[in-house]
Amino acid sequence: MKLLIIVISIIFFIINPIKAIDLKIVYIDTDKILNESKAGIDIKKQLDAINKKNVSKFKKIEKELVEEEKRFLNKKIFFLMKN
Repeated sequence: MKLLIIVISIIFFIINPIKAIDLKIVYIDTDKILNESKAGIDIKKQLDAINKKNVSKFKKIEKELVEEEKRFLNKKIFFLMKN
């Protein structure tokens, strides 16, 4: 059975050889497409707008957390001084 599989495999590769010429390797420069095409420029603008919106949202949250931390520390200090 092993011999039959080996013979069939050899025959298959001899009849259907893979040639290096038939293989096509393509390189796509996505940075160039993103920066130079109309769709890429539009998408980049949309992504920048979303990014700015998210950054401002997170800065606001960070500011609120810092203020809450200060209030917590003040309460902690007051409690420690009281005891």
